[in-house]
Amino acid sequence: MARDKSVTIGKSCMISRGIEIRATDVHKVYNIDTNVRVNKAHSDVILGDHIWIAANVTISKNVSIADGCIIAAGAFVNKPVTIPNCMVAGTPAKIIRQHVRWER
Repeated sequence: MARDKSVTIGKSCMISRGIEIRATDVHKVYNIDTNVRVNKAHSDVILGDHIWIAANVTISKNVSIADGCIIAAGAFVNKPVTIPNCMVAGTPAKIIRQHVRWER
């Protein structure tokens, strides 16, 4: 889903089933005192080259993922993954292994 921001997917990515990539939130949330929106998307979602996204992964707004990364099944990625060639897993997702590569 992308409204105010866009989603860019790099070259040679492998994307499984049940993936949700959200560039913005569906509903707007405001501070009741200032009327300022508190859940605004600040940057586009950018997925680098040669990324493997396993089944049932959710990628949230303001996220970029470095080249060569593996996103484990069921992960919820809500922060940028800036280190290339790493494995990310969990809810919320975190780096669990570095210096990895994957093949089809």
